[in-house]
Amino acid sequence: PSNAGDQARNNAARILVETLRDLNNNRVVTLGPNQESFSIFLQGCTHLFPPGSSDRAILMRAALQECCEKGFLTAKIWDKFCTAEDVQSFLSGVGKDDGSFEALPCDWKRNASP
Repeated sequence: PSNAGDQARNNAARILVETLRDLNNNRVVTLGPNQESFSIFLQGCTHLFPPGSSDRAILMRAALQECCEKGFLTAKIWDKFCTAEDVQSFLSGVGKDDGSFEALPCDWKRNASP
């Protein structure tokens, strides 16, 4: 919540990051990250880190890049990222220039459910 103290927010942020890391390190394929876990992670970052913070930018970009590599990108995830972070910076980092969801590589969306 917005009225949570710094320690509570820091604990929630730690749990958020550890949970995604644990999902990624899980050897059981069915328990790996999916489009919902990436969406929730991005949402958590927008609530737990102030706009413009380097921690927020680093975590959100890393999560989005991993989401794309695993093929779980959805319009919902892309919209969350676009609302919270500098899209052009991310796109230039991956060699793309058109930020419309339709123009993004199909490979980034290959495992996403509609």
